[in-house]
Amino acid sequence: MLIDRASLESRSATIVIFSILAILTVFLIDLTNGKEIWLHILYVFPIGVLAFSCVGITPVVIGVLLSSVFLVLTLLSYGLPTAAVTANLLIALAANMLVAGLTRLARSGSIAMETVATTDALTGLHNRRSFEKLAEREIVRNNRHRSTFSLALLDLNQFKLLNDSRGHGVGDQALRLFADVLRTNIRQVDSAARIGGDEFVIMMPRTDGKDCAALCEKLSSTIADRMKDAGFAVTASVGYVCSDDAPDSTLAALMQKADEAMYAAKDESRRRKTVLSHSCSPTMD
Repeated sequence: MLIDRASLESRSATIVIFSILAILTVFLIDLTNGKEIWLHILYVFPIGVLAFSCVGITPVVIGVLLSSVFLVLTLLSYGLPTAAVTANLLIALAANMLVAGLTRLARSGSIAMETVATTDALTGLHNRRSFEKLAEREIVRNNRHRSTFSLALLDLNQFKLLNDSRGHGVGDQALRLFADVLRTNIRQVDSAARIGGDEFVIMMPRTDGKDCAALCEKLSSTIADRMKDAGFAVTASVGYVCSDDAPDSTLAALMQKADEAMYAAKDESRRRKTVLSHSCSPTMD
């Protein structure tokens, strides 16, 4: 997947720090404010932020426990009897846990909706819309840091014949198998997507043309073997382009180059079983 895990971890850590600071701030204000105005109800806001933003439950538990300890310290400083402190603590705990639980449910629903919006229902890979967003982000990062990435376009050969002769159900099985090969043979930093019909694309960050060619050769060979083992008379044509060949190009331009290379590979495969083609910029032809 094309996900900046370091960035996500940094964002999560920042949220945890600011949420704990918010809990501490409420405690200090409540402690110095006296009995007249109690602010401990405000603990639910940073707890809600933790519950919605953090992947794991540990930061949420820490937030609830920390706010509970601060609440007890605040109530004891007011000179309240033990029974009153206990009752207020139980009420606060119930409220905080309810907020955390409802927020986690909302988070799960949000993630589910996002998954539906960004995932191809048949293959489980990224859909075209999701891929374009990820790829545009990678292009921006590449232009900023002058790093290298490659983009490969893959298309199943004889897929229409398979559909027509054995039915769309079998065609769907072939597409799911194709997606599984991609999913299990690309790196964790790569991103694969189904962009329509039997066309798939892979974005490979920090990958030059040589490494991309090696991966594409492996993929085309693995796809052919897996399809043969499954009884599907299909192979895959692959076209790829490296950002070094087309610096500062837009996603549309890169996709066009990869598409031209892929169709060149498809035409060549009809004559010489060649399933891989590389698109270069005019200056390198």
